[in-house]
Amino acid sequence: MQTPPLFNFGKDHGDIQFTDSSDHKIDLPFNISYFGTSYKSLHISADGVLSFERQINYMENVKWWEGVRKSNIDLPFIAPYYHSGFPMHALESTEYQGEIFYKIFTPSNLSINDNYYSEKKSLANYLSSYLPDRVVNPPYHFEASLIIIVTWHNVAAKQLDSGKECTKNQPCPGATFQAVIAADSESTFVIFNYKEMNITFHETFVAGFNGGEGRGWYDVIPCHGKCGHSMNLSRTNELPNFKGSDYKGRFILNVGNDLIVRGGCLPDEIKAGMLEVYPLEVGMFGGEMLQVSGRCRPSSSKFYCKFGDDQLITEGIMVNEVKGNCPVPMMTKIGPVHVSWSFDRNNWSSDNIITVVLPEKVDLSTNINKDIKEQWYSRDAKHITIPWDRTKFSSSSETKVHVKLLGYRETDSTVEYKELQHFGEVHNSDGRYELTVADHQCKSDCRDFEIGLFEISLPVELHVDAVERVAIRYGPFPLGWYVNYQLEEELGSDWSDTLCLEWRDRDSNHKEWLEDLLPCPCNLDQALADFGSFQPDPGCNLYTGSKCYYHTEAKHCVRSIVTTKDGAGNQCCYGNDGNLIYSQLSYQGSTPDRSHVWGAVPYGKPNLVPSLSHWKHDVVSYYYCCLWNANQLCYEYMELRPTTDCKKYEPPGIAFLRGDPHITTFDGQTYTFIGSGDYKMVELEKVVTILGRFSSRPNAKEIGIHSWKPKVLTSIYIQNENEKGGGERIEIHPAPERTNRPHGLDIRVGNTRKFFFNESTLWQDFEGYSIVNNALPGHTNRHDNFTVLLNNNIGVNVLGVNGLLHLMVALPSQLKSPKGLGLLGNFDDHTGNDYISYQGGAISPNADKAKLHEEFAKSWAVQKEHSLFPFPKDPEVFEEGSRYFEFKDLPDSPDGLSNSALSGVCGNNEHCMYDYKISGSREIAMSTLAANTLFSYVKSSIFKVENCGLPEVGKLAELNHYNFSVGHEIKITGCKENRNFIGGETMLKCVRERLDEAEKEDRNDYGDIKQDLKDNVKYITHWVPRPSEVCSAEESSDASLGLYIGIAVGAAVLLIIIIIIVVIVVKKRKTGKARTGKEKPTPASRVKREEVKDPEAAEAMLGEVNQRSPVYKPSKDAVRMSEVQGQAV
Repeated sequence: MQTPPLFNFGKDHGDIQFTDSSDHKIDLPFNISYFGTSYKSLHISADGVLSFERQINYMENVKWWEGVRKSNIDLPFIAPYYHSGFPMHALESTEYQGEIFYKIFTPSNLSINDNYYSEKKSLANYLSSYLPDRVVNPPYHFEASLIIIVTWHNVAAKQLDSGKECTKNQPCPGATFQAVIAADSESTFVIFNYKEMNITFHETFVAGFNGGEGRGWYDVIPCHGKCGHSMNLSRTNELPNFKGSDYKGRFILNVGNDLIVRGGCLPDEIKAGMLEVYPLEVGMFGGEMLQVSGRCRPSSSKFYCKFGDDQLITEGIMVNEVKGNCPVPMMTKIGPVHVSWSFDRNNWSSDNIITVVLPEKVDLSTNINKDIKEQWYSRDAKHITIPWDRTKFSSSSETKVHVKLLGYRETDSTVEYKELQHFGEVHNSDGRYELTVADHQCKSDCRDFEIGLFEISLPVELHVDAVERVAIRYGPFPLGWYVNYQLEEELGSDWSDTLCLEWRDRDSNHKEWLEDLLPCPCNLDQALADFGSFQPDPGCNLYTGSKCYYHTEAKHCVRSIVTTKDGAGNQCCYGNDGNLIYSQLSYQGSTPDRSHVWGAVPYGKPNLVPSLSHWKHDVVSYYYCCLWNANQLCYEYMELRPTTDCKKYEPPGIAFLRGDPHITTFDGQTYTFIGSGDYKMVELEKVVTILGRFSSRPNAKEIGIHSWKPKVLTSIYIQNENEKGGGERIEIHPAPERTNRPHGLDIRVGNTRKFFFNESTLWQDFEGYSIVNNALPGHTNRHDNFTVLLNNNIGVNVLGVNGLLHLMVALPSQLKSPKGLGLLGNFDDHTGNDYISYQGGAISPNADKAKLHEEFAKSWAVQKEHSLFPFPKDPEVFEEGSRYFEFKDLPDSPDGLSNSALSGVCGNNEHCMYDYKISGSREIAMSTLAANTLFSYVKSSIFKVENCGLPEVGKLAELNHYNFSVGHEIKITGCKENRNFIGGETMLKCVRERLDEAEKEDRNDYGDIKQDLKDNVKYITHWVPRPSEVCSAEESSDASLGLYIGIAVGAAVLLIIIIIIVVIVVKKRKTGKARTGKEKPTPASRVKREEVKDPEAAEAMLGEVNQRSPVYKPSKDAVRMSEVQGQAV
């Protein structure tokens, strides 16, 4: 019998009928995927549930939509209608009104002798084509290799308030609904069909999907709260009337991956709801063809997509009645962007959020080699090659694409993209376009645009046929080759010099932004450890082996994370000796950015546009002054981009939790925590709240005669609360152990699970913070090491290890306070007052462990009714139980672990031994040992460096090293870049001396004076002797050189030499050599991640690092991130 939306069911169609209410287990012929995990069996329940681990029966007090974390309840299941199914005992004698049928078959194994062969084969072929067509991002070549259909026909609910029997003669309100599972080895689809839903409503009768193991609940109509609480609960009886696809009462979902994707469309009765979109990550330059599923409309209908609040609207077209495509426009912001759609440009009822990423993070699958890049970034290129991946546009060899040049500019109040030239139209199958620059020169207004992009795009009428993209855009790059002819006519052959000087004059009037920059750390140790304020620069990253083209003297650069109020940011680069490289002393030094390369909130405005504003203010001028004239005017650039003196740098406070669990506070006290439940780790009013949940690990061994399971950190909750905007809460906890795509941690932002698996998603920006996956290119992405960067320079690093969490928190120095902050202690650089209770009482560091726990640790407990974790409070989490070893330095080993086995793993590390004995796990003990090693390195790196700062000896002085800390001597041996050396070799020493002693020597009028709080004596830190300028701003004269030579060889020879010198200088300017005597760097974006060095080159580089000064000698594992522990910095 077939009555749409139902598929055929019943004995007449080969179904098996239930005869009782017992567990009906089905062994599947192969594993099927659900919520990203594979399962081999299925249990069918009379309560409207298909469960995977074991049978799930109705529980009246469980509210699945709130999220359930109790391990014995939170199991994976599919629920077309979760309700209190009527008990089916002795069906024939009671003549129960309902029936339950099911069928399971694999089309490839059907026998031609099967009575229902034709019907089943036809259904399999139908589902194989029907289901992928209903969803965005459909699986490639899906084939319904396994089909399961379960039908609940006219079933009743057990009456919760009466004992009424539901027989055929005395029927109760009934329901007829169906669940269809169609799967292959990689993908799983589910169809819910609803014919009648007349069962009396109860609050806990719901329809949807439970992921199990903390993955949460997903409603049959995914509204994410936008269609009201009542839609998800009280209106389940109306499901037969809602059109969720081509039939009323039918709902289609792709449930096999980590995130469920709704197929079909939202019912028109739902006035607001969630769009399904793909891809979820797009580039700022747009061009992607966004697949969208929202409302059902006829195929070929037009609709509109709106991106954010900027009125960026593109026109899309329905490819069938349930989904359509619309192009992603060019944008001027990154981070989360709301996408909504409309059929009339007025009613924008449904939306979702996509993440916009920096252009260089987008994989365009095109190999743009060094020679091609040099053309694009050159001033005087003769020919330009523009390649593209033709498979992104169309599979047809006849499709044509447009090739264009776009420009970008900013005024005082606006930002603008503009088409500058249409180069031509060619077949997409060509995959490249060659142009002769002389044929495409700028004709007028050539100084309006300094930055360009190449665009390859489909004509609008062919958008409907696009495979992945309607446009590919490359850039940004300087438009030197495009304006060269016109500017040579207008300004002469050295026009880039003129533009450099014009830039200098303009930029000299805007130096105030430099005062607000975060000072650079003095050495690489500090820069790596201060992960809350600085992150690696992709263009010069020691960990990835990227080549530092624009900072050739550097081994590693970092960028400040938080921008100034004007959108500026700092860049700090470090040499082989681990010391800061100053731009006042080197053209490859640390140069701050007037516009941060990552942009600044609110984006979309002058100076704040990611990448492009940085190019306008900081990169194009570098080409004018440095790269296009052999550094002849590079001193002008460095004069306006001076390195901030590191003597003003204040290191952060860092606290650490690891193992089972051991805590080191911000000021350095260490204790072992043994509590259970939710605790405040850090609480700073109107700044941030960090909570930790301590509970048993999954599958943890029971310890001792009381069968107590050790409690470890199993979940972190972060809420940013500062005045710049808090954003949604973040929750981090261990991921389920069995997943198809192994990952150590689950990340939730608000109510949404987030994943960070590919290059474009490793760093994701949200309102008020960013989340970074610390996986390295070329290494396995275990999804187990994350850093949360808040917009107040607070960093939180979370590492998942063996079912527990390690935690590291970095607080900036401006948050120092003697007030207690939580389990991680206070932060005021004094170890004697670290243990401040929630009530404000101080507990001595010498207090016994029992007192420390009862009066300090327990005071920071959060009662379950006040917990901020976004799921019900499991009472078991908050019961501490008995701990026979709770206040011992080292517990007794329950398994009789020998001392030799213990020392063989842990040596003499007490934390490692403690965890080995408690957990019985060698892996946990080893991870604790590795964590201690890492933290010892990090903690030793975070120290205040007494520093004399940059010596005032003139620009580009040649020094033997850049270590300006107290006790170090420097030797000035000359000057770089043709500067005049007007003094002999000079020795300077950085000293810290008593002010009264300095007065006696008449050297108390320069340097930094501070009073030491320990001895109440004033000290001065300065260079001795007093520095004086030894490098003149006047350049050495080529004419003088010629004169000296002429004296020796005669006037005729002098004339020849002068001519040769002039020719060489002119040729240098023409050829654009970047650095005297060095190969011109590949002219790519200063922030673009360069290719990773091969393993041997990377190893060699690390070897060089290890040979650096004693200030910085980390182990290889510390630098490259230990495979056991990972790396926070």
